[in-house]
Amino acid sequence: MPLKKSKMAPIVPLPSRTAKKHESKWITQTEVAKRLGVSNSWVSTHTSQPIDPIPHRRLLGKLQYDFEKVEEWVNKNSEYTGMEA
Repeated sequence: MPLKKSKMAPIVPLPSRTAKKHESKWITQTEVAKRLGVSNSWVSTHTSQPIDPIPHRRLLGKLQYDFEKVEEWVNKNSEYTGMEA
């Protein structure tokens, strides 16, 4: 008995989820401190200050920072004296 040809469309595999590495823009407090050249306690102090804290979010109890927003915050809060270092 000959096999019948299927009328269904061929099955096409889905692209692998590991094909694209998802890069998160969220970094840890330690990474912020390293990038800014300051201590973890400095980042912590400026994150928890009541007025104009470092932009952050808390996800599952862990602080996370978007470094682009941190850089904007640093630029906004830096004082320029007009003197060369």
